[in-house]
Amino acid sequence: EVPTHRQAISSIAHLLESLRGADAKRTFLEEQLAKNPLNYLLTIDYLVELRDDRPQQSIKLEEALQRFPDHTWFQREAAICANILKAYSKAREHIETSTEIEPNNALNYEIAASIDGR
Repeated sequence: EVPTHRQAISSIAHLLESLRGADAKRTFLEEQLAKNPLNYLLTIDYLVELRDDRPQQSIKLEEALQRFPDHTWFQREAAICANILKAYSKAREHIETSTEIEPNNALNYEIAASIDGR
């Protein structure tokens, strides 16, 4: 089986992380995303990598939402990130948008219930 573009990038990213550390992996993913800004799955992989740097993830999530405004994964991840950063109104805004787009997804309600600052 021929590896997909995502599989190849993921393999290289993990190899770079093993050889040079997490910063090398993140830099590589940033470079790949710059070449393929509309690659939905690559964008998710990169944003997941930023979970240990929520302020940076917040910035990159807002950029991703400009490209993928109707994709609920980004809205939910932005809600979680904003909640962690104590930006509660922003968190509620993102989860409300996600719920409007995908009202039957239980994750939306679970995340909404977890937002602090109510």
